[in-house]
Amino acid sequence: MSNPSHAENDQRRQADNKPQKDLKYIKSFFARHSTIEDVVSTSHHSKDFVQTRNQYIVERLKLICLFFAISVPASSLLDFIVFESKQAELLLVNRLMLSAVLVGLYQFIKRSHTVKMTRLVLTLSFLLPVIFYTATELSLTQTMVYKDIPWCFTLTPYLIVAMLGLFPLTISGGIAMLSVVTFPLAILEYIQYTGNYTAVIDKVWLLVLFGGISLWLQSGQLVMLLKLYRESTVDPLTGLINRRVLIKA
Repeated sequence: MSNPSHAENDQRRQADNKPQKDLKYIKSFFARHSTIEDVVSTSHHSKDFVQTRNQYIVERLKLICLFFAISVPASSLLDFIVFESKQAELLLVNRLMLSAVLVGLYQFIKRSHTVKMTRLVLTLSFLLPVIFYTATELSLTQTMVYKDIPWCFTLTPYLIVAMLGLFPLTISGGIAMLSVVTFPLAILEYIQYTGNYTAVIDKVWLLVLFGGISLWLQSGQLVMLLKLYRESTVDPLTGLINRRVLIKA
């Protein structure tokens, strides 16, 4: 049987090397762009980008604090329609206290723009409304059945989780925020658990659904912000950073 020709050997060699070339191309692509690493954590982010992203988060955080500070007491109008007068008055006092704290957080983030302060205010601005919801639901269930609580009130934690998607957080940062926000809700479910595991599964499923959407939105914003940052700071021909970044450094 005759040996294969040199041309056939070259074709076979190229076919065998193609998967390795594709793998090397994929590795080199992620090495250049490192999108996955950048989305997972901030360990690969430059200091200049960390400050740029922090300023972006601060501006949105101000709006969130003002939104909660205004919407929380404004919702008391609905409380006087749905609940009894004593319950509505108690809710109004709690809402005003929460609104005052949110205004204080707004003043803190307005004066201090450090990364640590931003993380602290971001955590508190979402954790405090959840704690308010938890305490209020515990108070309401003392005098009424859970199914009689208006759905516009029971949807509050899902709205809070969904609003986390407004910030360009990493996956690890987003999961950490979701863990902090859902912890009071887990305690609430443990206290109110009556053996109806189906209702608990429904709530967990909704939280996972809204949490997944928030993580997806956060990752998309972070990738877009990284792309814009790199296009504005890195020369596409040489791959070197421009003078603006050097001057800031």
